Amino acid sequence: HSEMLMYLPYEHWSPRYESQFFTIKIESRVKLESPPPSPPPTNNNAPWQRKTNPAVYYEIQVLRGNGRNVCLRRFSDFEWLYNQLITSPLKSKDAKTMEKIPSKTFNFFQPHDEEFIETRQKELYDFMRSVLSRPGYASHPAIISFLELDDSTSSPRFNESTN
Repeated sequence: HSEMLMYLPYEHWSPRYESQFFTIKIESRVKLESPPPSPPPTNNNAPWQRKTNPAVYYEIQVLRGNGRNVCLRRFSDFEWLYNQLITSPLKSKDAKTMEKIPSKTFNFFQPHDEEFIETRQKELYDFMRSVLSRPGYASHPAIISFLELDDSTSSPRFNESTN
């Protein structure tokens, strides 16, 4: 992947930015009885092709240029991303200083308790914003795969937004 991608926090986002800039939002989630359709795999290690359900999927909105894509990812996908980032850091010290992913469960919450899921959604969004704000990580191969950024904005995956 030759183009260096640059992440901007959502509050600084404008669709006028060129296609090497992108932002994300995680504002919603959905509980699915069967796995969502997957895009063509871009990385053989990517876990989101094989799933058991029902499960909670977090909707990651990826905005790039005038395009918008929604990636559905469950907690185990974020775990995969975290493990990819600490096993293939851009700088060796990054593995020790990488933000931690939220814990798998809290003892006093049920795994599908609405309050737990909402808290986890915020923590996952904070984790993503923190990682993407690190120099160079917006172009890390695991991030490219996780956020489906491997195609240009002309890709059918990035639908032109109508707003």
